[in-house]
Amino acid sequence: MNDGLESTQVGFEVLRKPEQQAITYVDLFSGAGDMSLGFDMAGFENVFSIDCDRDSCSTYRENMPTHPLTSLRIICMTRYV
Repeated sequence: MNDGLESTQVGFEVLRKPEQQAITYVDLFSGAGDMSLGFDMAGFENVFSIDCDRDSCSTYRENMPTHPLTSLRIICMTRYV
């Protein structure tokens, strides 16, 4: 069946039109990156992650080296909004 969708294999199939841009997401309270991993596997694109725990940020950076990560308490982000 050719319905104009391109299949990308990443552990399961992600169906997206070839010209369609990836949907973006932010990961709040990112921890070790398990939610980011799921979103990445589903074809989404990370644009921002934040966590305040030093050990979690260290692990997240190892697991998701290309993702932008901010190591702050989320309450501090209200200055930027």
